[in-house]
Amino acid sequence: AEGALLADIAVILQLFAMYLPVFDTFIRLLIPIVFAVLVLRRRLYAAVLCLCVTCFIVSALSGLALLVPMLLSCGAGLYLGQTMKRRLPHAIVVLLGMTSGALAVCGVLVLFTLLAGLPLASIARQLDRSYQAATALAELLLSWVGYGDWWRQAAAPALAPLARAALDYWWALFPALIWLFLCPVVIMVYFITNVAVRLLGYEVRPFPGGWAERLLLRLGRRLVGLRRRFGHRRSV
Repeated sequence: AEGALLADIAVILQLFAMYLPVFDTFIRLLIPIVFAVLVLRRRLYAAVLCLCVTCFIVSALSGLALLVPMLLSCGAGLYLGQTMKRRLPHAIVVLLGMTSGALAVCGVLVLFTLLAGLPLASIARQLDRSYQAATALAELLLSWVGYGDWWRQAAAPALAPLARAALDYWWALFPALIWLFLCPVVIMVYFITNVAVRLLGYEVRPFPGGWAERLLLRLGRRLVGLRRRFGHRRSV
C-alpha cells in the first residue's frame, strides 16, 4: 500500500510536468525523491515494483513518448536511494551516476536510431549539422561585434581540422561529452535528493556537507527570496 501511494505521487508529478511544461525541469527533480524514499523505507524490490506500476500508468495516460524521461528520473531515484542506504562515498556515487547515466542516454539514442530504420552514421551527420549551425551562429554574432574577419581568417580555419577529427571519432568523443555534461546534473540531483530525504528524517550521509552545503542552502534561500520579491513587485 505504501509503494502504491508513492507510485501515485510519482504519477501526479509526471502529470504536472506534462500539463505545466513551464515547471517540467523542477518537477522532474522531485520524482527521484519519491523512489529514493521508497528504497530507504522498504527495499529495492518494492521500489522496482513501484517503478513498473508508475511507468505502466504514465504510458496508459500520456502514451509512450514520456516513458523514457520517466524511466530516467525513476532510475535516478532508485540508484540514489540504494547508494545512500549503503552509505557509499560521495565520489563513487557521482562517478557511478555519471557513467550509468551516459550509458543509458547513449543506449536510448542508439535504440531509437535503429528503431527508426536509420544507420548509426546518421548520428555523425546530425552532429555535423549541429557543428555547421554553431559555426554559422558564431560567425553572425562575431560579425555583429566587429570580429567577423578574424573568425573567417583565423578561428574557423583552425577549428575545422579539430572538428573533422572529432567527427571521425564521434563514437568515442560523443559518449565522453555526455559523461562530462552529466557531472553537474548528477551533482544537482544528488544534492536535492539528499537534502530532501534528510529533511524527511532519514539518516544518510550529508552531501556535500560542511561549508559547501551551507553555502548552497544559503544561495537557494536567496534565490527563493529574490523570486518572491520580484513576484511581489510585479503584483503591485
